Amino acid sequence: MRPSQQMRDLGVVQYGAPILGEPARYFALPDERETAGTVVGQRLDAMERIRRAHDFSGKGPYPDQFARLSQVERLSPDQVEALVDQLGEVKVGPSATAPVLPPKPRRRALGMAPEVVEAQLSEMLAISTKGLPTTLLSALKHTASFHNPEFYRRQSQRYSTWDTPRLVCSFDGTNPDWLMLPRGLRDEAAQLIAAGGTLTVTSELADVAPIRARLTGELT
Repeated sequence: MRPSQQMRDLGVVQYGAPILGEPARYFALPDERETAGTVVGQRLDAMERIRRAHDFSGKGPYPDQFARLSQVERLSPDQVEALVDQLGEVKVGPSATAPVLPPKPRRRALGMAPEVVEAQLSEMLAISTKGLPTTLLSALKHTASFHNPEFYRRQSQRYSTWDTPRLVCSFDGTNPDWLMLPRGLRDEAAQLIAAGGTLTVTSELADVAPIRARLTGELT
């Protein structure tokens, strides 16, 4: 469970909640003494639940953190390089699994595709990335992406957008050899590749005999 969800379950209002934008109401004492006492009791109960879930003392496993830090030896440049080689590429940000999508290129700047670009049609359209220019790959990814209205709604209302993607992407680029697109984009992908080559699609779908059907209902 994420810490923010844990705090939310404990009754802590998160940043961006509409209630934080409402003005505070004062109690009319002594007429509302009982109501005020109930609210204060609820707050004390919530503070106790939070204290049990999280230690805000900042002490951690060491009684004196500064004394502990003073004993830590600085790494040498060779040790840092060895750690970098060991860890490899580290992705940072609100979502390490979110696809990276560069700006959409202009059509005249797509570059030349190979003479023949292979593709496989199954549950998705898998396009071979062999020989495709990076600008053309970016354009293909943009065909399977659209702006997220929730992001712009939160942005216009000054809410946090750290966990809300700007673009909703329906492609899969995890395999460096194949770009997976929704198969409904077959024609649009062929048009983008047609500037320098031809998209050759091999269908892996089962051959099903066509059927004849007629609507017998009434549309209202």
